[in-house]
Amino acid sequence: MEFEKRKKATLATMSSCSGRISILSTPTATTTTTTAVKKKARGGTWVFITHEPADPFSVQNLIFPLNPTTKSTSQENLVFRFEPLIIAVECKDVFSAQKLVSLAISCGFRESGITNVNKKSVIVAIRCSIRLEVPLGDTHKIMVSK
Repeated sequence: MEFEKRKKATLATMSSCSGRISILSTPTATTTTTTAVKKKARGGTWVFITHEPADPFSVQNLIFPLNPTTKSTSQENLVFRFEPLIIAVECKDVFSAQKLVSLAISCGFRESGITNVNKKSVIVAIRCSIRLEVPLGDTHKIMVSK
């Protein structure tokens, strides 16, 4: 009965997303003190990020502004990313969780699995590792066309 109460409460407030798209700006190897540093450790900033459908013209205007301001003296790499969905599901029991994981994997979500089992809950994460990452160039020279 505890599961049914949590289920009812969760369904009233739950949401999910189909993934996110983003444009990340990271320092180039020449702007960091050491080239051996991993990309994420070098820092960076989000130029654009959304979990909602994006207006293509808004994204295009970020990369190719209509009225460009003065060029920055720092040079940064720009990368467009698409990261797929991740859905967390609380299951009634381990048997139900195993069935859901099996179904998710058979549908192509190969990274799915049971992530938590305790006295109160059994949680399944439905996910896949397919991700799109496209270099756009850098802040001084964009390598893609509009």
